[in-house]
Amino acid sequence: MKKIIYIFAIMLLLMIVSITSCGQKPALEDEQQSIGQEQAEDTSNILRIAIKANPPKLDPIHATDNSSARVIYQMFETLVDYDTDGNLPPLLAESWEISDDKMTYIFNLRKGVHFHKTIEGGQPTENGGREVKADDWIWTLNNIIDPNTNSERAYYLNLVKGY
Repeated sequence: MKKIIYIFAIMLLLMIVSITSCGQKPALEDEQQSIGQEQAEDTSNILRIAIKANPPKLDPIHATDNSSARVIYQMFETLVDYDTDGNLPPLLAESWEISDDKMTYIFNLRKGVHFHKTIEGGQPTENGGREVKADDWIWTLNNIIDPNTNSERAYYLNLVKGY
């Protein structure tokens, strides 16, 4: 008799579980699912890049680690690029000239290149949206080599004779 009651209790429990699992989902789950779908739609234009560590710095003048470089290369462009064959295709420079003695480089900047429009502390940045000029490149190089900036990249500019 105990065996029949035990089997009956198990069958009753299985029926209750089956009936409750066939019911409608609560409205809260539907709402959460639709919110999740909306979020997925809102983030469809986000570029995700896998890196091994969080970048400690995103200032290209100070960043020297690989994690920072991976992010910085997605945010900023240089005068020239380099390809897998070792060629230097133009980026922000349309063309360039090198003097015969290899001591002077003249870069002709691409027109219509503007700084990012960014907000810092709730206010637009000073250069946000302004067209990039040769003076901006000169300022950057001078800022790198300035001892007060304490940039590790100054080492490379110190190798340039006459800078």
